[in-house]
Amino acid sequence: MDAIGIGKIMLESLNTDSYNIPHLHFIFIRTGEFIEAVNLEFGLVASDVSADTAVKDLVTMLIEYIKRTLETMPYKTFRDIVSSTAMDEYWREYRVLEFELAEQKKDLGNNFVTKLKAHIVRDIMKSYGVKPTAKYSVLRAA
Repeated sequence: MDAIGIGKIMLESLNTDSYNIPHLHFIFIRTGEFIEAVNLEFGLVASDVSADTAVKDLVTMLIEYIKRTLETMPYKTFRDIVSSTAMDEYWREYRVLEFELAEQKKDLGNNFVTKLKAHIVRDIMKSYGVKPTAKYSVLRAA
């Protein structure tokens, strides 16, 4: 696995009076000329030559996935999905990268972090009525 970065996505406008959607995590994996943004909670993957586009596509996929799941199944379905060990290897890589980035002061808690571009936020808000927030950092050249 050629993990090159990590990030978090917040979809707070999907929260309701009865539940919240927690922060969702992803890891960047380089596969040839493409960068995959792999969501760690649900295993969704978006791929592009651009990290920004991969994140935008992943946000869109997550919104669709969450909305469609909640239309047909109870919220408990998410707990069942995340209780799987299927993404454990990716979570391990995420934690390693998080500490490598922190050592260089490039972790998600510092100002170095790249944020979802304003035009992407506008596009998603226009299409889905959801204002996403995402931040991510890359250790190795993306």
